[in-house]
Amino acid sequence: MIDSRRLRTDLDGVRAALGRRGVSAEEVDRLAELDRRERTLKSRADDLRAQVKVLSKEVGEARRAGDVVTAEERA
Repeated sequence: MIDSRRLRTDLDGVRAALGRRGVSAEEVDRLAELDRRERTLKSRADDLRAQVKVLSKEVGEARRAGDVVTAEERA
């Protein structure tokens, strides 16, 4: 198992260690790129969840206030 923190902080060391086990540098680079993409996508998902939470709160407040038009626009 490769520690993703080590992959991020010591890519050359990971390349060397896995190279001794027959893993090509290109495969390690691909793994590092996939790790970067995963972190980017997780961050984007977190941002979207936060936006949904804010909108849900606004919809709830509008409905409680009786402002159906605003609630429907936000929904």
